[in-house]
Amino acid sequence: MRDVVDVDRNGILERVCVRLALGLVVCDVNDRVVWTNSRVRHDFPDDFSNGTVFSSTLDRLVIPTSTTPSKGGPMPVICRHGGSSRTDSLYFRVRSFALDDDRRLTVHALVEVTSERELEDSLHENLDQLASMREMIDTLYGSLGTREVLYLILIALTAGRGFGFNRAFFLQRNGDRLRGKMGIGPSSHEDAQRIWRHIDEENLSTLRGIYQNMTKGGETPDPATKEIAARMELRLDHGDDGRLANAVRGREPTLIQRSHTETAGEGFPDGTDRTFFELLSSDAIAVVPLHVGDELAGVLIADNFITAKPITDRNLSVLKTFSRYAGVALERSSLLDELGESIAKLQQTNASLKRHQQRLIHAEKLSALGKMAAEVTHEIRNPLAIIGGHARSLLSDEGRDDEDRESLEVIVEEVHRLEEYLRGTLDFARPVSKHSADVDLRAVIEACVAPLRRDLEERSITLSLELGVKPLPCRIERDAFHRALGNLLKNSVDAVEECGSIHLSAVRTAHTAQLRLGDSGGGIPAELHERVFDPFFTTKPEGTGLGTSIAMESIQSIGGSISVQADERLKSIFIIELPLAEPGAGKSPLTRTRHETHDRP
Repeated sequence: MRDVVDVDRNGILERVCVRLALGLVVCDVNDRVVWTNSRVRHDFPDDFSNGTVFSSTLDRLVIPTSTTPSKGGPMPVICRHGGSSRTDSLYFRVRSFALDDDRRLTVHALVEVTSERELEDSLHENLDQLASMREMIDTLYGSLGTREVLYLILIALTAGRGFGFNRAFFLQRNGDRLRGKMGIGPSSHEDAQRIWRHIDEENLSTLRGIYQNMTKGGETPDPATKEIAARMELRLDHGDDGRLANAVRGREPTLIQRSHTETAGEGFPDGTDRTFFELLSSDAIAVVPLHVGDELAGVLIADNFITAKPITDRNLSVLKTFSRYAGVALERSSLLDELGESIAKLQQTNASLKRHQQRLIHAEKLSALGKMAAEVTHEIRNPLAIIGGHARSLLSDEGRDDEDRESLEVIVEEVHRLEEYLRGTLDFARPVSKHSADVDLRAVIEACVAPLRRDLEERSITLSLELGVKPLPCRIERDAFHRALGNLLKNSVDAVEECGSIHLSAVRTAHTAQLRLGDSGGGIPAELHERVFDPFFTTKPEGTGLGTSIAMESIQSIGGSISVQADERLKSIFIIELPLAEPGAGKSPLTRTRHETHDRP
């Protein structure tokens, strides 16, 4: 060590090291530090003190590097961290060589490569941003809705493989104002560590993967940040001359930051700028206007709330390119949303037209059948009445023998059956009155049920009525409803066996009164539901097949609707919707549709 500790030689060596920006560490044969120059003592005061093992300290300070290794093997790079700010960190490449042939002393030269390292980091960052932008372009130009596009834009701004901002917000234009629509990013340091750790653990390397992970389960990503976005509002007119408003009116990404006096709470102007900076608790924000064509569609706002990393001109330059693609993607998604809405409206219109067409065809069929039924009934009714009258008259003669009386009874019974059939046919052909009035539906239902009570008791059929305790005012034509419900109840009585049950309920919904009628009979097969209301269609061995057709015509004539559907308990139920009687209300939409599109002759 006599050669090393010589004062003059030490001074010369120190000056050479200063000139070359070198740090020197001299170690003995046991790899322990015996001497360091002033640069090492200054930059690594606690790491390379005399007596420490150099290799152990090197292992602790070395960092990964992608630099191509030299022929003699890779030269490690160590870092002197500058606290929380990455810009204060220094990087050194370590090169070692023996000081003499006996290798009693080894010199480790620490060559500063901070500029090289910054260029390398910048290259990697640029490559990540280019890859992210490529993925963004490929993804955004797909068939995506506006909401998904906006989330992907915000993820690109905040993803580590993207632009790396801590938070990002989107404000959407609404007339002469911008209002916060969504935001993503952590709301605290703890939240940031949790999110970043989760992304690493899940190995989320694509923007789409991050989006799907964020939105799975229907949860709102980063609710605290979204709440901040909801409180953002900015005027676009010239009544606001703040820096933020002026940046939005331009077309270029802009950096807005608080001055030292503003940060200290002095000289901070009132207005939008103050509101935004206090809301975000940030000292610097990037403002990125998004244009669709020549029109401002919204604005992106990004900051580094957690890391306080400076926003550079290079960041703004890349954001400028990104904003153009984002604007195009936003335009495409808006057009896709409009196209989807138009298709949905066309589908609704088409379905409505089909319903009206079916009603019109059905009405025309019923009209033709009604005319034919009226003519046939008129031709048959008078001769049938004569036959029945003579048969009853002959039957009243007590002098008839049993064989004649039995034949006459069959004639009278069959005439009665035919008269009932003709009565149903006339009901079907009878013009429906259009004079509606306000009634309590409960009272009308009770009146419909009353004639059936005796028949129900004789057959031990239970009738369950659930009509509520409050009046149920409806605007209907009483006789038409009575005829419709009477036919449906008669069908139910015929369908159930002795000791069966019939259930009828009436409730008030938001816009209508709803009746539900079901019984314990065999029900109607689902494949026959569409034919239930066709004239002369019946599932009973006997019957005219006009009961449900008459019911439908009567219900529709008073502005209501009727349908049949399967039911687990009652197998099949009829559902009737009737217009409510509301003071000051005009015609019911159902009534208006019926009267304007299908009037009976």
